[in-house]
Amino acid sequence: MEKIINYTLNSCKKCMKCLRACPTEAISINRGKVVINKENCILCDACVRACSSRGLQAKGATLDTMSKYDYTVALIPTALLSDSSNQAEIETWLSAIKKIGFDEVVDISDITGAIYKFGQRYMSETDIPLAISSTCPVINRLIKVKYPMLLSSILPFEYPVEVAAKLVRKRLAGKYKKVGIYSLCECIAKLSLAKHPYGNMESNIDYAVAITDIFPLINRLKDGSREECHFCKEGIHAVVHDFYDLGLEKKDVLAVDGLDKVQQVLELAEFENLKNIRLLSLYACPNGCIGGRFLWGNPYVGRVFIERYFKTADKPIAELEFEDIFKLPETIYHGEVDMKAQMQQFLKVNQQLDLLPGYDCGACGYPSCRAMAKEIVAGNATIGECKILKSEVKE
Repeated sequence: MEKIINYTLNSCKKCMKCLRACPTEAISINRGKVVINKENCILCDACVRACSSRGLQAKGATLDTMSKYDYTVALIPTALLSDSSNQAEIETWLSAIKKIGFDEVVDISDITGAIYKFGQRYMSETDIPLAISSTCPVINRLIKVKYPMLLSSILPFEYPVEVAAKLVRKRLAGKYKKVGIYSLCECIAKLSLAKHPYGNMESNIDYAVAITDIFPLINRLKDGSREECHFCKEGIHAVVHDFYDLGLEKKDVLAVDGLDKVQQVLELAEFENLKNIRLLSLYACPNGCIGGRFLWGNPYVGRVFIERYFKTADKPIAELEFEDIFKLPETIYHGEVDMKAQMQQFLKVNQQLDLLPGYDCGACGYPSCRAMAKEIVAGNATIGECKILKSEVKE
């Protein structure tokens, strides 16, 4: 799979903002260019936001592939509601999206709502002490990279957009020779949930498209016509962080948005310091999915807009079986954590760290001395690359 976030400039200014912003220390600077370790990158886009030169970018697929399909479907994220102030406006947007050339526009709020309800059912039927509910790839990758002890706490559900794509394929099977499914994405992380452009070949989604990339085209195609649509209240609950517990019977739920706060909560969970909480609902973006980078509004006004849809949201949750949504994604879960191997790795890193000055100055191109120590252990760096140690030797 290709890297989703790429460095696009010829020369880095070495302002170090991206290094400091990255929560998993996945970024280094090598020979004047930013290098992203895709194994540690969680697609949070903190580096993209931090880069004042706009040298870090992520682009989705284009729409020039639509002609090769007999039937095309656009999957619409529930978070798109936050960019429309009323029902008429969202129906105008959906009509414009369909005019691009899609045969069908599918709202996935009923799928999101069904998974939301399955989470409630799963908690009532199991004795799991703490569960983590997240339809956010950023959160799941963050847990994998930094908090592997919590991997088994992630609810074993597929992403709603992937479930929606699978059901669309099932419904259209035999009716058309080639069906093309396009996911319109509200954030960088969702681009990874498709075959193109980043190579998730197990997905039922053919192409992931950033909504902002096609916004100018959609805006031009708006002509006042409307595509009738209905939305699921439970689906809305699931994508806005402070709406999450509205539809749940129990109140031992903690919903948290923003990476800084999420990491604080995960650290508490890792050391079993959330005794009164049974379910964590975590969102990387501010206010939840409505804070996605590819939406053109802002999540604060958007939260006001999306609250209005509660008055008319009458679409029932999708009728799904547990088998329709159950999955332990290979990209998230890799079985039991090998604590012995992790401890050995930890000791090796600490041995190298003891040899480094501990200034975390970033002069070597790594965000911290610990990050450099990890790369030394991995064989990707040598202790001789430390600028401080070099200067001390010269003196």
